[in-house]
Amino acid sequence: MISALNFQNKYSDISFKNHISADKSNEKFYKTHAGLKTAAGYSVVGIGVLYGIDKFFNSANDKASSLSKFTSRMSKISPFLIGRFVVTSLTCGAIADALINKKREKLASDMQVKDKETLLKENKNIKKTKKGNLYYKSNVTDNIGPLMALGVYVLNSAINLTVKAVKKQKVRVDGWDIVDGIMTAIAGGCVLGWITDKFSNKAAKAFADKQQ
Repeated sequence: MISALNFQNKYSDISFKNHISADKSNEKFYKTHAGLKTAAGYSVVGIGVLYGIDKFFNSANDKASSLSKFTSRMSKISPFLIGRFVVTSLTCGAIADALINKKREKLASDMQVKDKETLLKENKNIKKTKKGNLYYKSNVTDNIGPLMALGVYVLNSAINLTVKAVKKQKVRVDGWDIVDGIMTAIAGGCVLGWITDKFSNKAAKAFADKQQ
């Protein structure tokens, strides 16, 4: 009688673990919003810097003609450009979060049917906390961050060229400007990715230890 009850409890527990409902699955992994928060902060700081530079140089004594020429375009900041900047930033943050959360959800599901050592061997991004619990370590810094930043740069450049062409304005493409823009975009993507990873992984580790 007792062994029969033990058998039933043992295998009913396995059945429960292998059939986690979709509603409960989100409770088994840390769902991050670090990418979206980083993008929101970046948008606020970026807009502040743009307007700050514009205000400073336009109120200064117009003696340095080179600086004036460089910053004269800042006075033409339009709501459309600001809106596009915010939308593209938040979209990148949301995409990063979605990709990270998908990986963490998969890990939570795999942990129900695979042991820790197997999971560690299967995916180099799966790490152990100091307490020995598993979590998915995001790496936006080295992959999707720079790629998305580069994609946004290319998209915005294409939009700008299209607008100028439609308005029949003179289009000037400088090779060094393109190289500078690409490198700046990639560097920015790495920095924002690092911030996202830092907060996301810290919270994921804490969540993994709390669950165990």
